[in-house]
Amino acid sequence: MHNLIKIAIILIVPFSMFGQINYIKHYSNSGYDAGHGVVQLPDSSYVICGNSSSFNVGPSQAFMMRVDSNGNYMSSYQYGGFESESARRVMYKENFGFFLAGYTNSMGNGAFDFYLVKTDENGTLEWEKSYGTDGWEKVNDAVMTRDTGVIMVGETNSNIETGQDIYIVRTDINGDTLWTKTFGDVGADWATCIERYHDSLYVIGANKWIQDSLKTKAMLIYLKDDGTIIDLDTLVGGDGHWNLNDMVYVNDTLMGVGSHQKHTDSLIRMAHFRFKVSPSDVSNLGYYSLLSAGNVYGEQITVYGDSTSRYASMSNADHVNAYEPGPDVLVVKYGSTFGWQGQVAQIARPETDACGEMIPTSDGGAVAVGYRDGIGEGGGAVFLLKVGPNDVYPATFNATLYGDLVTVESIEMIENLEVFPNPASTSFTVKSPPQDSYEILIVNGMGQIVKRISVVGTNSIDVSDMSPGIYTLIFNDGGMPVGSYRLVIQ
Repeated sequence: MHNLIKIAIILIVPFSMFGQINYIKHYSNSGYDAGHGVVQLPDSSYVICGNSSSFNVGPSQAFMMRVDSNGNYMSSYQYGGFESESARRVMYKENFGFFLAGYTNSMGNGAFDFYLVKTDENGTLEWEKSYGTDGWEKVNDAVMTRDTGVIMVGETNSNIETGQDIYIVRTDINGDTLWTKTFGDVGADWATCIERYHDSLYVIGANKWIQDSLKTKAMLIYLKDDGTIIDLDTLVGGDGHWNLNDMVYVNDTLMGVGSHQKHTDSLIRMAHFRFKVSPSDVSNLGYYSLLSAGNVYGEQITVYGDSTSRYASMSNADHVNAYEPGPDVLVVKYGSTFGWQGQVAQIARPETDACGEMIPTSDGGAVAVGYRDGIGEGGGAVFLLKVGPNDVYPATFNATLYGDLVTVESIEMIENLEVFPNPASTSFTVKSPPQDSYEILIVNGMGQIVKRISVVGTNSIDVSDMSPGIYTLIFNDGGMPVGSYRLVIQ
């Protein structure tokens, strides 16, 4: 048997309040592991991306991990070379597969370059490509285009005269570069987020150093699919530094979160932005910062429910409620005009806790992914926070129960074992040496065991009574999981 290649799980058992799925779980192994992006699949499972040293290949690998709707581990894959890779966003299209966007210094031209990975629906690598110059480039966000290409946004330091600049790359379906944009003045400029406003129109959130005022200001870049920039608008003119970190688009209105610092020696406040977007104009609806008892940064924002409310994550560095020394993650909720509606969750330990992405879920709730230092053997773990509809959420502060669970090995790593055909219709075959015996659990997308079979050698398994869908086969040997496989039943 080959060595297991996996990301193990440190978790609490999910609970359901009034039938609503909500939980917080942690995933880690022997290395340092961090989550940055998440997407929900049609079967209600989730795919998480990030970086991990648990795969024992170089300092850090980009990874993609799938869990079911209850957060139970299903499979994981790693990508990259012998240096450092990180996946910042994962994008999915049915019957096509996944894109992972991040950065690499195992391949490319500079210390770091933009990194794009294409896999099939099972997570198997199809190709990987890098984009950049002889400096370093890092991706902060990415979206899939209507023609199944990708736009990646982030930063580059390739120009020694201007310093850090905004960097944007547009690819086609095969990862070939269609255009790139690099711009910025003296001082640090960087793009943080991108929203697809229309089929061929995009809005990019960024931060720009204003030389006249010696301050950083939040800005929007409004551009077409072909790279034509329609508008470039600085959002605020008020005193101090204003940063935009993330935004969400609903009904021609973008709502963003970030930070505001009036003076270099003053506290950093959570900032809120609202702006209207039309095909010919970007107009301010208002911006303000939230006074708090400590340094607080707005990290991520998403809609939920009927889209009239928002969840936002805050990095609460030294707030009066923080678990010192922090920073911690606070998840709070707002109305459609940023009216405060209360706190949802606090993810807190003495070490750093941070949120990488928040998205709405098909049940009317939301899910957030991020990382927590000081958890797991390697010193860092991925977290997945699921909030149920109607603001049903799990206890997160000083309530997490930890325990190592050994993840299962992918079927490709179990020698001399085959599963076919896939997709299956009325039956599928498990082929293995005559002396090999397994108990097979067939698990649906909701994490429920729908069938349990014992096999020895080669067996045909009847699934004519099962509904079409995507299932996970878990192979147990002696009561322990030793392999998994994703099976499609038509």
